[in-house]
Amino acid sequence: MKVLVIENSSAVCTRLLELLSESGRYEGMGCVTCAAAAIELIEDCRPAALLLDVRLADGSGFKLLETLRNGMNPVPTVLLAEIDSAQYLQRAEALGAAVVLNKTQQFGEIVPALDRLLGSVPDTTHNEESRS
Repeated sequence: MKVLVIENSSAVCTRLLELLSESGRYEGMGCVTCAAAAIELIEDCRPAALLLDVRLADGSGFKLLETLRNGMNPVPTVLLAEIDSAQYLQRAEALGAAVVLNKTQQFGEIVPALDRLLGSVPDTTHNEESRS
């Protein structure tokens, strides 16, 4: 499944794309740093989900969520913040974000959050005979 990363830090973006690839379940469509480029890609490519930073080069991830909610088909979104805040959580949920994670403390929760959001379940089956 294709996931668009919208993140203003190139280092974080690179790591998020690696994380998606390493999962074996998600394909990073690339990374954009601003809302304008994100909207264009969302319209043209129809990603399965978004990883969206609160801070963007041309504004706020909240503003992008609002734009998506008001004028486009909603895209399942994991909002990435740098701080834990009940105010962020409430605002993000009101604007349609499905999950809010603190990217400095919950980076390892990103793929499991996408799994829950998109209904992907990793293959954890093991060949019992190979263990005998």
